Amino acid sequence: GDCPLVGSGGYADAGVGAVSATGHGEAIAKVTLSRLALWHLQAGATPTRAAELALETMLKKCGKDGGARGGLILVSSSGEVVTSFNTWRMVWATAEGRTDGGASASPPAGRRSGIEPGDT
Repeated sequence: GDCPLVGSGGYADAGVGAVSATGHGEAIAKVTLSRLALWHLQAGATPTRAAELALETMLKKCGKDGGARGGLILVSSSGEVVTSFNTWRMVWATAEGRTDGGASASPPAGRRSGIEPGDT
């Protein structure tokens, strides 16, 4: 079953950003995929490139037997949201706006979703 491993399925650093990952759990854990994506971001890669580099590393290190497939939703500290995946498809969605859930919460200002490569 699933178990929480810091840096694998999710990771955040207030000064850099946050990442959520899904996919082949064993490969994600081996490279601590979410942490790796933020490391690339902190090292100067754009958010899109940071996510791509992390997935490329996972595929190189763990993909010889057909595993190492997955995807990331990355949010930079400036609020830029990107998705990247090396699967045929990945369902994803984001929303911007208040998240406190109170009665005065306004609906999200921006909603985005996708499933196909290139959906923004």
